[in-house]
Amino acid sequence: MDSISVITVLVALYGALLSTYNFIVQWKDRRPRLNVKPKVEARQLLVMTTGGLVLKNGPALCVHFDNPTSWLVPVTAVFIRPNKSDPIELRQFNRDGGGFLPPFVVEPHRGVDFIIHGQGLAEKLDKAGIRNDFQAVIEAQDELDRRYRSKLIHLSTQQLLEV
Repeated sequence: MDSISVITVLVALYGALLSTYNFIVQWKDRRPRLNVKPKVEARQLLVMTTGGLVLKNGPALCVHFDNPTSWLVPVTAVFIRPNKSDPIELRQFNRDGGGFLPPFVVEPHRGVDFIIHGQGLAEKLDKAGIRNDFQAVIEAQDELDRRYRSKLIHLSTQQLLEV
């Protein structure tokens, strides 16, 4: 094999590697992704009282959905899965238009905050038999049934009641 044949083979291999890398990068970019980041913090929340809806400070589970891709991600459901048990659906009251969320859309290169009243979540967990300390994963589901999960978080029902 002469030197021209060796150079030709090396250039062909280099081109094959570059095209494979380019294909993988483009394929990954076409898939929608959603970063799910939950935390518990004190927030102003709408609370139903005998006099109607009132803004009050209280503990809340705040889930930030961040879309790093150039695709819209329509979220149709949000769940908390405590201790690897059955998922519990989460709903948020929509201050702007009334009604409940989801569904909502996370636009490309933007984020959305999804806020759940701590006391309401603690009551749902109590009905499901989850008390005291637990580990949970927050899941979002889009219209094509793709699931986007948070990292495992450590929570307690006490933390959801008093921040």
